[in-house]
Parts: sequence; structure tokens; C-alpha cells
Amino acid sequence: MTGELCTLFSESISTHDEGYTCLSTVIPAVSYSNADISKKEIIRNNRNKSGVYKWKNNINGREYVGSSTNLVSRFYSYFSLKHLEQQQSRSLICKALLKYGHSAFTLEILEYCKPGENIAREQYYINLLKPEYNILAIAGSSYGHKLSYETKAKMRQARAGITLSQETKDRIAEALLGRKHSAESLAKMKNRKLSDVHLAKLRYHLAKLNSTQGTKVKVIDTVTNEITRWDSISKAAVWLKGSNATIWRYYNAGKLYKNRYAIVLED
Repeated sequence: MTGELCTLFSESISTHDEGYTCLSTVIPAVSYSNADISKKEIIRNNRNKSGVYKWKNNINGREYVGSSTNLVSRFYSYFSLKHLEQQQSRSLICKALLKYGHSAFTLEILEYCKPGENIAREQYYINLLKPEYNILAIAGSSYGHKLSYETKAKMRQARAGITLSQETKDRIAEALLGRKHSAESLAKMKNRKLSDVHLAKLRYHLAKLNSTQGTKVKVIDTVTNEITRWDSISKAAVWLKGSNATIWRYYNAGKLYKNRYAIVLED
């Protein structure tokens, strides 16, 4: 099902007109019921795509909604133990992925959209689903960038007709005032420190997962014509002394990294 059809379905069942009950059922464009074993498929199917995604904890049902103009780059971050550890103090979804592991989560692409529309569409689904792992109720607010007038208008349109709870209103007010997370939110994020044994096991598992299911990369040195091959973007990035996101950016743009290296993906 396309992102457009997904949107039409969710809007049709969410109306308050003619006595209909507001439901939060959404049929995603794509669903991966086990993010751990589906990692390779997730990366392969979402190259060069922008859209809105949802993590769902299969154990407790809690959800997180996010969006990106580069889904593959974002998903690589979620499979990086370094990223998860760095973000866990301010991101409930990162902390949850560390705690439960990727096999306990379903990853859904709620819809694919144009890069300029992802924030507004993310806001729509945050309002509709009220995901528990989203600390802030304003899409993109945690990144600190200003939204365009057009994006703000789309967000207002997405919010139209949806009744917000007092808790959500308080979270929106907090975000707009530029305050830090509430004491309750901070407590939730810090309520349990993961053991070194748990992190060691997860580190080993992710290293094995990323090694066996990573995107194979060929790097061509256009100066010497030397070709090197790597089992994953991460390994290529280390060799090139750059970040995963940077390597993906140069690949997607079709440009030479450092005006010298051509990045080629191999299935």
C-alpha cells in the first residue's frame, strides 16, 4: 500500500463527523515485524527514500514516530550501539532499543513522502497515534531548527480536527518555551541503568549483525584506480575517515568523496 493510500485510510477512520469514533489504526506502507532479522531488507528497500517511520515495542506496545529525508542514514544510526549509548539519556526510543534489543521491535514505514513534507507528515502521525516514546509533541523540535512558513501551515492543517490531551498541550507549551525535559520525562529516561554485561552482549550482537547483513561497499580511488571492498558502510566510513551519514550523502549525490573516492554499493 502506498503512503498516499495509508494516509487516506487513517484520515477516513479518524473523523468525528456523523458520529464516527476516532481511531488510531493506520495501515503502514511497509512493515518489518522483527527489525533485527530484517535489517538487511530494511536498508536495501529504503535507499534514497524520505518518509515517516514508527518503532513499535512488541512487548509493551509502546511506539515512537519519526521521519527523515534519508531513511537509510537514520536507520543505520538506530543499528549503531555508539549512537544508541550516546542518545539514551535524551531519547526514550534509543534507551528502549538498548534495553529490549531490535528483535523486540517492529519497524514500520508509515508513508513515503517528499523530503520537504516529512516534518508535517510526522506531526500528523504524532497527533494521531500519540506515541509514548516521543518525549516532545512537536515534530523536529528536538533538532532546534526553524520551520518554514509552509511547513508550519501544513502542521496546523494536520492538527486540525484533532483534540489534544492536556498532557500533550503541556508538552507542546514546554517545547515552544524552549525548556528542558520535565522531571517526569527525565526520570523515565534514567530510571534504569543497563548493566555492562547487557551492553557487552548487545555490542557483540550488533557487531555480528552489521557485519553479516551490512551493505557491501566498493570504494574506487579515482587517482590510483585502486579498488577496495568493505562489508558495510561503517567499515568503509572508518577507512575513509568519515561518518556513515557523510558517506551516504556523497553516494546519494553521486559525488566523489574528498574529490577522489567514488562510492559504489554492491548487493
